[in-house]
Amino acid sequence: MRLSLFKSLFNVNNAVFEGVEVKQSPDGVVSIFFDVRPYKRFSHICPHCGRVCPGYDRGAPRLWRSLDFAGALVYLRSAVPRVCCPEHGVVTAAVPWAFVGSGFTRDFDLQVAWTARYLPRSRIAELMRIDWDTVGRCVKRAQAHLDPNA
Repeated sequence: MRLSLFKSLFNVNNAVFEGVEVKQSPDGVVSIFFDVRPYKRFSHICPHCGRVCPGYDRGAPRLWRSLDFAGALVYLRSAVPRVCCPEHGVVTAAVPWAFVGSGFTRDFDLQVAWTARYLPRSRIAELMRIDWDTVGRCVKRAQAHLDPNA
C-alpha cells in the first residue's frame, strides 16, 4: 500500500506518512492510526511566531483526530518535539496539519465550523463524534484562521 495516497486524501501537506495501524475496539469501532512526521524544514517551528528554533527535547507521541474515512475514526500520530524559541521560551513545535493547540487536523476543525453554519451544536457533536463543548472550540480555531482580525 502506498502511504503517499493518504497524504492527498487527508490533505496533509509538508509531512511524510511512515506507517499505518488499524485497531477495532470491543464495541466494533474501527480506528486507523497513521504515523506521520513533518518534513525537516517544518519540524522545529515555534507555534507563536513561526520562527525555526533549536530543539529542546524529542517530545512524546501525540494524536490528532482527522475526518472519518469509510466509517472509521482516523488519527494522525507523531512525536512532536519541544523547541526553545528566543521570544516564547520552551514550547511544543507547530505541526503543518493542525492549528496550534488543537487535537484535531485543520480539515476537521474547518469541517466542524462549516457544519456549524447549518446545524445545531448537538447535531454536529453527534455527526462528528465529538463532545458538545468541542464544537465551539473547533469553530473558534477555524474563525481565527479564516478571519484573524475578527
